[in-house]
Amino acid sequence: IIFHTLYTIRQLKIMSDKTRGIHIRLTKALMLQIVIPGVTLLLPSLGFNIMYRMRLDSPELARIMFQIMGLHSIVHSITIILSTD
Repeated sequence: IIFHTLYTIRQLKIMSDKTRGIHIRLTKALMLQIVIPGVTLLLPSLGFNIMYRMRLDSPELARIMFQIMGLHSIVHSITIILSTD
């Protein structure tokens, strides 16, 4: 959906170049706001779910997943700051 949106925005001739640039930049910022929580929250949660269902006991892997989840707020804040002007 995001790539289609970027493609459509680039093809529209009714927008000025400045408006098109703003739309592209905002779409990329929204994409980052989807990807960061997906990587820092959903993937570790999925890993915990797999570990539970397969009855795996791996404290090292669990610690790594908790650390990734703990980085969510820092990474998301930095992403928001860097993606806005």
